[in-house]
Amino acid sequence: GVWRLNQCYVLTDVLVWSNDRVIRWIQAIGLREYANNILESGVHGSLIALDENFDYSSLALLLQIPTQNTQASLLMLLLARQILEREYNNLLALGTERRLEE
Repeated sequence: GVWRLNQCYVLTDVLVWSNDRVIRWIQAIGLREYANNILESGVHGSLIALDENFDYSSLALLLQIPTQNTQASLLMLLLARQILEREYNNLLALGTERRLEE
C-alpha cells in the first residue's frame, strides 16, 4: 500500500538494504538504464554504509557509467555521474553513519 510506496523514497536504514533495494534507489534517482548492471553484483546497503573506500566512483564503475565518450554524448555521461555523486552523498548523509571527508 501507501507505506510500501513511500519506503521506496525513504533513505534510512541503508545498512539493511538488499541489492534489489539499491537497484530501486538507482532507478529512482534517474539512472534507470544503468541500474541492472549491478544485479547480483553483491552491492548492497552494508557495503555503502560501512565501507569507507566505497564511494560514488566505485558505484559508477560497477554501474558501468562510462568515464569517457563512447556511444553516449559526453554531456549525458557527465550528468549521470553528477547525479550519482549528489544522490550518493545525500544517501550517505541521510541513511548511514558515514561522514564525507571535508
